[in-house]
Amino acid sequence: MQIYFNGQFMADNEAQVSINDRSYRFGDGVFETALIYNGKIWDWPRHAARLQKGLEFFKLDIDIKNIPQIAAALIEENNIGQGYVRVVISRGETEGVGYKVTPTKPVMLVQVTAKPLPEFQTIKLFVSSTRAFYHYPCKTNNALHYTMALMEAESEGCENAVMLSPDDIICETATGNLFWIKDNMLYTPSTDLPFVLGTVRAAVLELWPGEAQEGKFTLDDLRNADEIFMTNVGGIVTAVSEVAPLGIRGNSQNQTMQIRKNLLAKIYEI
Repeated sequence: MQIYFNGQFMADNEAQVSINDRSYRFGDGVFETALIYNGKIWDWPRHAARLQKGLEFFKLDIDIKNIPQIAAALIEENNIGQGYVRVVISRGETEGVGYKVTPTKPVMLVQVTAKPLPEFQTIKLFVSSTRAFYHYPCKTNNALHYTMALMEAESEGCENAVMLSPDDIICETATGNLFWIKDNMLYTPSTDLPFVLGTVRAAVLELWPGEAQEGKFTLDDLRNADEIFMTNVGGIVTAVSEVAPLGIRGNSQNQTMQIRKNLLAKIYEI
């Protein structure tokens, strides 16, 4: 498999990351994962905008304007029709062993993976004891809090986790954004809460034909929801059958499936 790493195209088994790289040591970097359909990247401008915000927030000086061209070359070289493109940027190698940042040259990896469009799925969520703290404008290479939440959910027989703020406000799931529908109103957490704003989340809000409300909601607000679902590029739209251990259940999946259908129609257009 061909990749792009540190300014060069190469085979994936030729790439080497230094043991002094700050992403390896501290998770010091950012990433994006975008969907590939029909050999093209879907919704890249939204991914690029989020990535650029992350670079500016974490003061990572690297030009990302050529990523679409790099990705297109990798898609062609690796014969990818459907799958994902992943961009990982590290602050680069550091001197010494501490957290202090010394002058570095950021490193960028671009890789593509073949994978069919995800099928519609229904999952159970577990309310994680791991809390959401970070209000970053992007995805970061440090995802230990998500990892812990997923491990806890798995131990409870669930596929994913609901993550709350320290004051018990619903923020997100461990791998995506959370929505629910009650009396034809679409609800989702407010953007000033500590979670990452997903690109699919933005697309859902654009396509939703009715009223939508963003706010600071508790788990009690999920009770008696007609439908509950989560969004991310890995599953597009995924229905939630239950929020454990509270026994919260949605009553239907009809609107969730229609939202997914509307999103897929947009993807098919590229």
